[in-house]
Amino acid sequence: MNKRALYIAYGVLLIVFWILYFKVIFYKPFIYDDPELILENTVLQQKKWKEMFMQGFLGNYMPVFMFFITLLYHIKGNIMFIHLASLLIHLLNGGLLVYIFKKLKVSDWVTLLSTMFFLLHPVQTESTCWASEARTTLGNFFLLAALAVAGADVFGFKQLVFSNALFLLALLSKPTGVVYPLLFFFIRMGKPSRWFYPNIIATLIVSLTFSVFTYFIQKEQGFVQESKYLPYAYRIPHAFFIYARYAWNTFLPFWLSILYPYSKYLKWMLLGGAALMLIIPYAWWKIRSFQPVAFLLLSLSAAVMLPVLQLVTFGQVPIADRYAYLFVPFFTGAVFTLTEKYLNNMIKYGLLIGWSILLSILTWQRIHLWSDSLLILQDGDKKYPRSHIIYSSLGVEYMRRNLDELGEKYLTEAVKIAPLSPDLRYNLALYYIKKNRAEAARKLLEYSVRNLAFHRKTYVLMAEFYNQEGEYEKALELVTRSLKAQVNQPRAWYVMGNALSGLSRLDESVRAYQKAIELLPTIPDFHFRLGIVLCKKKEYDQGIIYMNRAISLNGDVGEYYYWKGEALKAIGKDPCSDYLKAAALRYPPAENLIRSGHCNRN
Repeated sequence: MNKRALYIAYGVLLIVFWILYFKVIFYKPFIYDDPELILENTVLQQKKWKEMFMQGFLGNYMPVFMFFITLLYHIKGNIMFIHLASLLIHLLNGGLLVYIFKKLKVSDWVTLLSTMFFLLHPVQTESTCWASEARTTLGNFFLLAALAVAGADVFGFKQLVFSNALFLLALLSKPTGVVYPLLFFFIRMGKPSRWFYPNIIATLIVSLTFSVFTYFIQKEQGFVQESKYLPYAYRIPHAFFIYARYAWNTFLPFWLSILYPYSKYLKWMLLGGAALMLIIPYAWWKIRSFQPVAFLLLSLSAAVMLPVLQLVTFGQVPIADRYAYLFVPFFTGAVFTLTEKYLNNMIKYGLLIGWSILLSILTWQRIHLWSDSLLILQDGDKKYPRSHIIYSSLGVEYMRRNLDELGEKYLTEAVKIAPLSPDLRYNLALYYIKKNRAEAARKLLEYSVRNLAFHRKTYVLMAEFYNQEGEYEKALELVTRSLKAQVNQPRAWYVMGNALSGLSRLDESVRAYQKAIELLPTIPDFHFRLGIVLCKKKEYDQGIIYMNRAISLNGDVGEYYYWKGEALKAIGKDPCSDYLKAAALRYPPAENLIRSGHCNRN
């Protein structure tokens, strides 16, 4: 292609991209991750910059990403600028791929076609339409930038420092950046440099250390699955099958889904995977001998997939569209490089136009589904019926919309399909609590705590039941375990405060309530319970201050006024206005007081 035609093609690609994606800027939060990572994340909401670097979020240590989205969120107090930034970074990543492909001596036509696949492919909608997955676009921006520097013709000390700084930023944005040593090896292969082997060793040590660190964070927070999901002996052939599945989704993206459950036909998949164990390495090695550029691109496509091939099983699904973010351009680049010499110009232009139209239509459809959590989940249910994860998610979404009958139907069915999932049982327990069926909720939670894998939210909720029953030691044990896994849980600190108060460990209880308030100061009950404990310690003035704060946050709770009145009475002040207010709000102890003649104004 001549330069003018090439620039026009990239310009058209850019226009088509914004036509497809512009409305994504205004999309609402998605049911997965967005609430916990952004909307309810006290570290983000309160801009606690230091704490972003001191803990993991959703099983990942990603302080650079947390810093980035916190800045963007607080521009307008919503996720609009997170979406906008993610789309812009996605475009920048397309530009970096063009630069890297040029350095690898990939032809202009293959570079254009692969970039078009990268920008317009429907699998990318998961990374670009989901605010929490801005970590995919950001982490891969730093990774591609590090590769761009590493691929320079001259790789001296400056390039070494700069590329490794970008590598660290990639790691601290999304842990999949651990693949950088492999990518560096392949991209510098055949370009001798005194820093080549020392840098391979150094980055490999950093990657392995970070991988182990991430593994333990994920295991502690319950994201690493037991071997029952995928027995160890199956994992290597299964990994080859997954690689082939991603290749299938790249060129035949007609059955994409928000979730891909483990197949019922696992043994047949493993037979296919075992065959692929022989075919793929043989084909890869043969390609090396006659098409080194395609060999290099195939190697890069395999390297970027290494952390997500379920050799270590994490999450509850074997495949996710976001994992194919860099696989798509590298794999398509390899395929088109292999086939280019057999195509004349007419076929090349036909492929470019045909693929761009097809991918745009499919991506437009996926973008529409991402506009509403219910739409994308219903689409997943159509494609993979009776998936317990999709059923549970649908139940939660219906419950959030107060469509309780539908919510109960899907939540109950999800637990029937997968009775050993603590997450599903937790969601159903929340529904029972909403419907005042506390005993049913308690049974679900107690079974999970006694028999199933650790689930931190389940432990906190079960601890609340134990507190209500006066079993404070059991409550303290559970909530301590949950806080060990994730320290910034305001509700957990509040439950711990209640347990410690019940055990008359008042000083510790005060500290727990104070931590809950520090993390989430807008919950009136946190202030009220702290006020009660301070009054137990005879610190009435301080207790009244916190009770007043609770009343300022919610002035319609009779209990607050009644106990404030009790505190005022203890220090010899008139409690009647508070008793009367509590009685007016139908708080029984206050009503009894007023009926018995207290505060009789006559």
